[in-house]
Amino acid sequence: MNAEELTEAVEELDSRLERLRVLYEQYFQGIEKIPPSIPQKDVDRRIWVLRREKIRNTGTRFKFQQIIQRYNTFSSYWMRILREIENGTYKRDVLRAKKRFGIDATKPNAPVEPPKPLEEAPASVELSLNDLEDVETFDDDLHDLAPMLPPQKAPPAGARPQSPPNAPPAASR
Repeated sequence: MNAEELTEAVEELDSRLERLRVLYEQYFQGIEKIPPSIPQKDVDRRIWVLRREKIRNTGTRFKFQQIIQRYNTFSSYWMRILREIENGTYKRDVLRAKKRFGIDATKPNAPVEPPKPLEEAPASVELSLNDLEDVETFDDDLHDLAPMLPPQKAPPAGARPQSPPNAPPAASR
């Protein structure tokens, strides 16, 4: 590659790195559903190719080294966030879970508001005796079901499975 091609390749790498950063941020915000692994492999490949080239222009070489440092910094940040997502400790996901389950996210370890006592319940929630009788008959129906079989002892590891007594003999191999 000549000097002009190297300069263009470094500029292209810079724009692709910026695009990769934007894609990862979109993934971390939940806009994208999968991490951008294909664009990341493309940036890795371009860095690998440009590292094999001897860049004589100090300005271009400085810019390329700067891009490599930015990429390494971004890469370590992305790996840390991906690890947090896998472990379930990523801040966005934790806040979303707290909001979903009614925990006040602004006050960490804040107690959840206890349910209201029965006397404060609205009058529209009154149960009739007919509703209770339906529940009782449902419970009776459950007892009519066949009893569960007792648990059986598992065979030792590596043992051949035993066939039931009325099963046809197995064909030998």
